[in-house]
Amino acid sequence: MKKISLLFLSCLLLFYAAGWVFCSITYPVSYRQLIQEQAKENQLDPLLVAALIFAESRYQSEAISKVGAMGLMQLMPRTAAEMALKKGWTTLTEKDFFDKEVNIKLGTFYLAGLFKRFEKAPIWLPLASYNAGERKVRKWQKEAKLESSRDEIIQFPETKRYVKQILWVYQGLLFWAKIGMV
Repeated sequence: MKKISLLFLSCLLLFYAAGWVFCSITYPVSYRQLIQEQAKENQLDPLLVAALIFAESRYQSEAISKVGAMGLMQLMPRTAAEMALKKGWTTLTEKDFFDKEVNIKLGTFYLAGLFKRFEKAPIWLPLASYNAGERKVRKWQKEAKLESSRDEIIQFPETKRYVKQILWVYQGLLFWAKIGMV
């Protein structure tokens, strides 16, 4: 009986340790308050925003992609400038892209706009748009058959992987949140 109790306790500790590691990597404490504030302001799920940031930059604020996207949420300069104008900001410098607060403010504002424009659509359509661009995703939708799956609609392999990764991390965060780890 003691061996079973000890084994159970060991498994439980391992389970919680795995949850702690997963959550600390995919939703670091140092970003939680900022993500929660901006998600609330933009009517987004903070866990989804955290999953997107993880997929985009692995929480590296100085990240720059091959195509020139910058910062935590990997904003393209033109997109960030458009979002800054819509928010009424008069200036946006290259340094701002690497400022976690500015980057998350603009990125969540942009993501919220995609969710509004894809209202009543599956969650993966605005996520695919964040990666591939809204025009591309709208084109894919028009070309797709009514019964097409997500993988049949998304035509870029990178975007397929990106959406799957966000949804996987998001589901993990939802699970751990339900048991109080997030």
